[in-house]
Amino acid sequence: MVCYGIAAPLSISVFGWISKKKFRSLSYVVGLAAHLSILVTMLRWKPSPDDLTALYFMSAIWGIGYGVWYPMLYAFYSVVFQKDMESAFSNFHLWYTAGNMVAYGWSYGLCVYVKIYLMMSVVTVGVICYLIIEIHIFITSKRRRTEILYSIEDENTQSSYNSVNSVKPIDQKTKL
Repeated sequence: MVCYGIAAPLSISVFGWISKKKFRSLSYVVGLAAHLSILVTMLRWKPSPDDLTALYFMSAIWGIGYGVWYPMLYAFYSVVFQKDMESAFSNFHLWYTAGNMVAYGWSYGLCVYVKIYLMMSVVTVGVICYLIIEIHIFITSKRRRTEILYSIEDENTQSSYNSVNSVKPIDQKTKL
């Protein structure tokens, strides 16, 4: 638990800095790689009392993955649900708690390797769905930026047209 407790806050600060540099997707991919590597290792690993360092190492890697997921999901929810954040975060906590309930519920009924495969599939599907939403946000924001640029150009064109048409012709009788 100490390795996990040290690795999680360190990774939160590192991946928080990375996400500020507009590399949110990279952070999710790193979190996916960290958790999938641990889950694959757990599938292949046969624990023994001599493998204490491997256990600490896996705990630290799991902490790094958690340090990526949890704050990035909070940031993601604040970007996607800007208009209704209160219900978005309550929904987030509802599904987080429901996931914990399901995990604890199947802990007695399923074998370890089945639980690992389930976790691998849920994490992979979640990251794929995240990437789809990220692409959708990118496309709609690009489209919105384009519409704003065209509306600004139309306003500038319209104002220059109005300024040209507002010039009164010089009267022939008036001398300059």
